Amino acid sequence: MRALHFLFLSLALAACGSDPAPEPRASAADGTLDPSELSDVPEGADEAPDYYSRESTAGEVPPRVGDVAGPEAAPSRVAGPGEIVRFETDQIGVVTVEDGDETYDVNVDRMRLTLGTEGSAASAGAIRRWVARFAPLESGGPFEGVDPAEVERDRTALLSFLFSDGSVQTLWIQRRADGLAVLARSGGTVHRLPADRFRDLVPEPDALR
Repeated sequence: MRALHFLFLSLALAACGSDPAPEPRASAADGTLDPSELSDVPEGADEAPDYYSRESTAGEVPPRVGDVAGPEAAPSRVAGPGEIVRFETDQIGVVTVEDGDETYDVNVDRMRLTLGTEGSAASAGAIRRWVARFAPLESGGPFEGVDPAEVERDRTALLSFLFSDGSVQTLWIQRRADGLAVLARSGGTVHRLPADRFRDLVPEPDALR
């Protein structure tokens, strides 16, 4: 009888085989697999199943040029080859214009113009059209043979843009016999614009009233 019982046990074990491997447990937090429950990658396999690695390659963030505020903001877009500056006009607070011996401030937020100690209301439409010329300001290319130090030193006009984040962007403009030399960064590339664009960029105060 004992021999018969042993025979039945042997047949039952042979039919069932060995115990199956436990299923990997899911994480209670997000349903992903628990790495501690994963077995090693099978020897000779070309690559591990998807659950062995959950890494993903993030896309590259394109550079940005002043599209949130001023030049101190981190870049998020690529500038074109002829792009001098590109400003978000609703981020411009005040522009100080030095035109020869005359200096005036344009408060873009309040649409006011201050010349010396006298302030007056300005034309909202005229100011918007003016600052839109810097969104973007583009040239046909560099002004060959012109030294940026000369443009800074012998400038005809200087525009200083104060942005809502506190950053400042300066443009040096020099009138020359063969065009306008425009510099957006000290020691940087000098861009060339037609000479007749000067008043587009540096308007007289009355043109903004």
